Amino acid sequence: MQISELYQGKSKAAKCNLWHRNIFIFLSLAFAISSNSVFYSLGIIALFSALILLFTNTSIAKLAKLLSIPLLFVTFSCLAIVININAGTPFIKLEHFYLGHSNESIMQALLICGKSIGMCTIFLFYMISTSISEMATSMRKIGIPCLFIELFILTYKYIYCVVERAKQLMIAQKSRMAYTKRKGIYESISFLISSLLIGSIHESSVAHYGLQSRAFDDKFEFIHAHTKQSASFSLTLATIVSIQALALFLTY
Repeated sequence: MQISELYQGKSKAAKCNLWHRNIFIFLSLAFAISSNSVFYSLGIIALFSALILLFTNTSIAKLAKLLSIPLLFVTFSCLAIVININAGTPFIKLEHFYLGHSNESIMQALLICGKSIGMCTIFLFYMISTSISEMATSMRKIGIPCLFIELFILTYKYIYCVVERAKQLMIAQKSRMAYTKRKGIYESISFLISSLLIGSIHESSVAHYGLQSRAFDDKFEFIHAHTKQSASFSLTLATIVSIQALALFLTY
């Protein structure tokens, strides 16, 4: 999965009605948050991973790589829940205190980890199936202030510009044999970060001046591309929501 796919909204799910997608995502998030079952969270991860693979041309390896960063972050965060000081079954003993764990803390950490990764897969599916213009339109319809919508759009596009510039810099560095020797790796990485920072500041200034020169009034107006709506996709999403609701009911 390329990062550009997340910003173009060209997946097959984009044929579904926008508000049907929004309701589907909202209900899925509500079910994922309210569940207290690790198995339900694992089912959510498997379900939306399958939907991402079905509606895009990505591979399992690319999807796993994309989810590895939030998984690593959540795993290290959950260690604070698993590890207890002077409580539970000790596994590291020191002079005045020990580190321990308990079955309750492990199950709580697994539940939080499952919920977090499940919500990540839901948001990833939403990003793939919904363009930035559709997201901004939805935010405007539900009454979110224009300032927050503006910040959302600028941040959303800024991340894309940073990723694209980093890709160009890495291609230029590799063409000059930058990462072939171990001694030069750190120097190349530091140069990449510094150039990326300077270039990103320059790109943001260019974007700001471009908006001001066009008399920007804090309101983004989008021209939506006409896409043929498919009732079968809406029916599929309704069926999936029904299955999630039934599975959530059975876990209680």
